[in-house]
Amino acid sequence: MHDTVKQMAPTPYTLPDALPARLRAAREAAGWSQGKLAAAAKVRRQAVNRWESGKQTPSLASLEALCRALGTGWLTQETT
Repeated sequence: MHDTVKQMAPTPYTLPDALPARLRAAREAAGWSQGKLAAAAKVRRQAVNRWESGKQTPSLASLEALCRALGTGWLTQETT
């Protein structure tokens, strides 16, 4: 039973170090303020500010909402 629980436990995710810069660039390319992005993603403007400054990392749900709002999935993709 315990082995099954371990297999089903969520695994931590990692984000590229460039996420804050990518998020800001995508928002600015859309011509949006932090407040407009926050409203579109249904998060607080202060959260967008913390994510763009690198002070905090968005949850997976928030990250998905940001990608939907911005119409992109490349915020977390590694580039070479």
